[in-house]
Amino acid sequence: MEKRDLFIPVLIVAGVVIITVTAILTYTVSSKHPKAYVPFNLPVLLYPYVYMLVLLFGYIFNQVTPETFKPDYDYAETIGAGVIIFLTIHPFIIGALIGDILLNRREKIPAVKAARFNMLIKLIQVPAYIFHFILGVLGSFASIWGIGFVGFAIIIDLITIFFTGTQCLAAIIGICKQKGLLKWQAILFAILSYIYCIDVAISIVMFVMVSRKMKAKDSLPE
Repeated sequence: MEKRDLFIPVLIVAGVVIITVTAILTYTVSSKHPKAYVPFNLPVLLYPYVYMLVLLFGYIFNQVTPETFKPDYDYAETIGAGVIIFLTIHPFIIGALIGDILLNRREKIPAVKAARFNMLIKLIQVPAYIFHFILGVLGSFASIWGIGFVGFAIIIDLITIFFTGTQCLAAIIGICKQKGLLKWQAILFAILSYIYCIDVAISIVMFVMVSRKMKAKDSLPE
């Protein structure tokens, strides 16, 4: 068996290991230190911006690094680095989402905090959706190469919605267990959280509802 034949199996094993370790760390660390819940979910939050950051840092590197300390700036190499990072981040996100589900099933994350962070993720990603929309529109007016831009924008948006929808689902599980939502509300919000644009509005509505209900619940006499 040649080395190249081992590439895919090794890649799969590495992905499974990363997913498992990330899930365990997300659950164990966030259980003891709830503030760690946010850092562990940063890959989910920053997902649609990853390739933008890689290209930006590549450009900055080209501008600020002295000529004697850098090779000629190669745009293709920067894109290649972006692709590698973009693919590598997926196992970390999947592991974090599994950890989120475990955390919320055991009510380790307060309902209001879970709803607030879900809303924060959705709102912070709005500029990325706008950028992808503009990218798709420009691509539709371009030559045959523009099809690639349109396809890229659609794929990134679909994957982003899947990840953030799953993060919202994890939050809803914990919120429902803490009586922050009725069962039918939880099911409705979980479904709508996977729908483009509607998911942003739903995150705001859910945060407001959960905040009011938990505040009213806490104000009841013992």
